[in-house]
Amino acid sequence: MNDWGQYLIKSVFSTSDALRWLNEVAELTMFVVNVSGQLIGTLTDGDIRRGLLSVKALNDPVELFM
Repeated sequence: MNDWGQYLIKSVFSTSDALRWLNEVAELTMFVVNVSGQLIGTLTDGDIRRGLLSVKALNDPVELFM
């Protein structure tokens, strides 16, 4: 049985935190939740690359990249 909690990240976390987490744990996809714990989207390394190319910053929250 998987612990799905390791694949969750809050929407207000920084994208640099998400990159570290993707590299260490999730590897492919993270599930973004709001402050109430409701699923609001997904985040991949490709989403982050596209966001950076559109001039978003690593200190921006992950909700801007999903």
